[in-house]
Amino acid sequence: MGYLALYRQWRPQTFRELVGQEHVSRTLQNALAARRISHAYLFCGPRGTGKTSTAKILAKAVNCMAPLDGEPCNECPQCQRVNNGSSLDVLEIDAASNRGIDEIRDLREKVKFAPAEGQYRVYIIDEVHMLTNEAFNALLKTLEEPPAHAVFVLATTEPQKLPLTVLSRCQRFDFRRIGKDQMVARLQDVVAQSGVRVSPDALKFIARSAAGGMRDALSLLDQCLTYAGEEVTLAHLREILGVVDTEILMALAEGVAGWDREKVLRLVQEGIAAGKDVRRMTGDLAGFFRDLLILKVCGDEEMTGLPVEDLAGVSAMAEQFETPQLVNIIDSLCAAEAEMKWSTYPGVLLELALLKAMEQARGPALLEKRIAALEQQLGRGQMAAAREEPVKVPPVPTAPPPGLTPPASLPQKGSIDPPGGATVVLATVTQRWQEILDAIKKIKITAYAFLVEAEPLEMDQHTLVLGFPADHSFHKERMEQPENRQAVERVLQQVFRLPLKIKCVMQGNPAGQGVAAEPQDDPVVRMAIEIFGGELVEIKEGG
Repeated sequence: MGYLALYRQWRPQTFRELVGQEHVSRTLQNALAARRISHAYLFCGPRGTGKTSTAKILAKAVNCMAPLDGEPCNECPQCQRVNNGSSLDVLEIDAASNRGIDEIRDLREKVKFAPAEGQYRVYIIDEVHMLTNEAFNALLKTLEEPPAHAVFVLATTEPQKLPLTVLSRCQRFDFRRIGKDQMVARLQDVVAQSGVRVSPDALKFIARSAAGGMRDALSLLDQCLTYAGEEVTLAHLREILGVVDTEILMALAEGVAGWDREKVLRLVQEGIAAGKDVRRMTGDLAGFFRDLLILKVCGDEEMTGLPVEDLAGVSAMAEQFETPQLVNIIDSLCAAEAEMKWSTYPGVLLELALLKAMEQARGPALLEKRIAALEQQLGRGQMAAAREEPVKVPPVPTAPPPGLTPPASLPQKGSIDPPGGATVVLATVTQRWQEILDAIKKIKITAYAFLVEAEPLEMDQHTLVLGFPADHSFHKERMEQPENRQAVERVLQQVFRLPLKIKCVMQGNPAGQGVAAEPQDDPVVRMAIEIFGGELVEIKEGG
């Protein structure tokens, strides 16, 4: 006999040999041991997870002449015929090529015949979702009331395409993707019994590339053995699959972390020029940044599946990114990979995804740096103000605005007498009001936006009274918030070298103003639209 592929050589022959499907094998074993055999089973799940193999094991078990706890013996003539594919009582039907109503009508006629050798006649219909609606309708009556000797096993990767009337007539078993550790253990058994050598990193990479399918893993191992001989390394796998080298992935990540757009674009073009598949390159990049995210968030090296020699460098690279930045990069790469199947220029999509991710990450980072610099500058200003002695500010002989001059018989309220003897009058505050506004604008733009609508009214002891127009109660309330009030008081202390407080009051309606101003004329609203964009929908005052 000619060469037999590894996945056929190592096909499970008993329920015990099934990998990662204990919930299925145990249920079927118990049913067989109790002879509670259903007339129809539905096996659904991803490719390569053991659906067809389980169907054949079930076909052997129901006709086995010497079963043990629901397991076929694989020694009796019935089991041997099923293993050799020569059993007359096990019929495999490929629904992808026999999907019409005529084939199902022929099946309905044959199902009436008694088994030729065993107790049951088993019909395995693979890819059953490919049947036409007419074929399903023809199969319904047989599934509902089959002969006592008939057992149907339907296998599919897309159970959602089956009619509900078919689903309700079957016992459903959902096959799961096989875990990486279970797959590596199975591959190690195959390698040991085959007399070949495969590095542990290569086995882990095969398990990761197989995406939960044992058949895919064995096929990939078979291909590697054909390419490399009896000793397979991780380098052989990378060459066969066209995987991007870790050094290139590290260089790309370094370029993204350093916002080096020229380096990122150059590396992408070099990869394309070297013949790398763009979709594969995008997937490898997404997987690499996913590994960085895992190391950044939880530091679990086992979850990454990276080779031991790469862990130190990748862990150091993870420290150069913030978690939101890694999430944005992975999201951009996954979206680009999904769009590539419809695009004529996949390389452009990869470049745009990386550039967008870099720009999205750069905006918040720059803003945080600016805020930190402003806070540091503000802290230095407070320390300098605390170190300096109060300076006496001579009163400026400037008349106060009309209507605000106190009566001659009353004492002047526009001055304060702190312990050092320095005084500030209302005229001085009014004269330097624009300077105060400019200073506040530099350290807290929101406080400036509210304060710009106020005007100094009077000095009451150590307190500067600020008046707000009657239609600007929102500005007054926001200015009274601690963070805004403290920012203004810090600036007043820096300007006048005196510990001044502020008090906000409302003024009466100006003459001739009977209608409130339009919301879009509000300076705060205008400033918010200029900073954040968008359009005005509704304004709610009072928080």
